[in-house]
Amino acid sequence: MLNVLSPPNKTVVCGEDPDGAFLAWIAGFKFTGGCAGNVQATDLSQFVKPQIGTALVIEYVVSNNCETIKKTSTFLITPCTTPICTYTQGAYGNVGGMACVGGQSYTTKALIAKALSSYPGGTMTIGLVGKSVLVSNNQADIDGVIAVLPGGGASKKLANGDPHISALPASYLKKGKIDNTLLAQTITLGLNLGIDSELSKFKLQAGILAVAQPEGGCGSKTPKVRSCNPDGTVSNEYKYYTIPNNVVSKLAGGKTVGDLFNLANQALGGGNTYGLSLSDIASLVDLINNAFDECRIAIGYNIQPLACTATQETIVTQTPTQETAVVESSAKESKKPGFDAYPVPFKNYITIRYNFDYATDVKIELFDLTGKLLSSKTDTDSYFGKEYNFNIDFYVGKFQVYILQITTNKGSSTKKIISAGN
Repeated sequence: MLNVLSPPNKTVVCGEDPDGAFLAWIAGFKFTGGCAGNVQATDLSQFVKPQIGTALVIEYVVSNNCETIKKTSTFLITPCTTPICTYTQGAYGNVGGMACVGGQSYTTKALIAKALSSYPGGTMTIGLVGKSVLVSNNQADIDGVIAVLPGGGASKKLANGDPHISALPASYLKKGKIDNTLLAQTITLGLNLGIDSELSKFKLQAGILAVAQPEGGCGSKTPKVRSCNPDGTVSNEYKYYTIPNNVVSKLAGGKTVGDLFNLANQALGGGNTYGLSLSDIASLVDLINNAFDECRIAIGYNIQPLACTATQETIVTQTPTQETAVVESSAKESKKPGFDAYPVPFKNYITIRYNFDYATDVKIELFDLTGKLLSSKTDTDSYFGKEYNFNIDFYVGKFQVYILQITTNKGSSTKKIISAGN
């Protein structure tokens, strides 16, 4: 007797891996048994993952000399239509700033108050009881948040005690700002979780997360549509963020942003970090605070950049070879802000390893060959041998040369690097 199975209809929701979901779904088509004779079945290798918003319907037909059985199932990747709102340390530290959540505008103080009102008793606890920082929904602590952010410095555990953010010990501060990157970023994530309940439920997985700017401004649920320009560049390309497996694999529960917040608090409170460094945890917290900055819309994981072909002749043509690595580097020996950059050619990120041995903030900038600034990051937790992942959150094109520059308090150095061809 012929037995034919098909998977249930599958709808991939926002934040879910469409590639993994598609492979699991199509593997659900199978058959066993049948009477004597050749069994023929629909060739599943002809089907590929559909585009977002386009349903793929497979009619799986299996037949032999005795019978024919048909099974149908549908696979759909839904576009993300709900923005998730986060703001950076700098936004929460800007007393004159304005923000938007859910279509409504807030001053910085009102935004912080909104966030804190979502916590039991109006108090957010960062760390663990006995080694924590408390942030309450009162004027002193709201002013305290603005005063001490943005922070930086080496990530470290909290000291004994439970001070309010408006009365932090001097050892927690440097020039009036928090001197602990993990603490500053976790406070920021906690505030972001308070302003948007969707953030806590967002699933994290190792891979590259694509997010889109909303079309139409504050409160819009429509992502901007990507399109190709005549010169081969892309308008409204998604921003891409590489989420590392080493941290995600150690998250408990459903591996959500809420679980990341719990891990960060546990680390600050001196609890188990499961072999992770505090810097590793701080980096992912920082990534989430930036990924949804100003209410971006998650498109999903491992979405490919839009591939465009130039339809008009460009003025300058350069065709590097794939074997090209770092093309050029410059640095004055007396200033010694040396660094390595890899992989080259690069795709979605560049890892930068510092070769200088002095304490300094590091500004990292990426330029095109015309000198246009494409992306800029600041690392306030630098040290000799540290590796910093610089996410490429825009489409770079194939075999393109870029200028990577780092600047410390003793000068700058640059390297020319090349993008991959696939």
